[in-house]
Amino acid sequence: MEKRYLGLDVHQMYSVAAAVDARQDVVFKPRKIDSSDLEAWARKMLTPDDAIVIEAMSGCWVMYDMLSQYAGKVIVAHPGHIKMIGASF
Repeated sequence: MEKRYLGLDVHQMYSVAAAVDARQDVVFKPRKIDSSDLEAWARKMLTPDDAIVIEAMSGCWVMYDMLSQYAGKVIVAHPGHIKMIGASF
C-alpha cells in the first residue's frame, strides 16, 4: 500500500481528517468524524504505512496512544509550528 500522510484536527465533539500521498495528491478531502466514531474510523481507515499529525493539546497523548495502534507513525506537533509550515506553501 502507498504511504499516506494524514492531518487530524481534533475538537471536543468531532475531528476533521484529510490525507495526501507522497506526491501530495489528495487521498481524501477533509471529512468530519464524530468523536464517538473516531476509534472505529481509525481501525477501518488507518494502516501501518500511514503517518498522521495531531496538534499538541489537552488530551493529545490519549489520542496519540489510540492512533498509534493503527497508524505506523503518529506525530504530536506544536500548533504554532503547524501553522508556520502551512503558511510556507
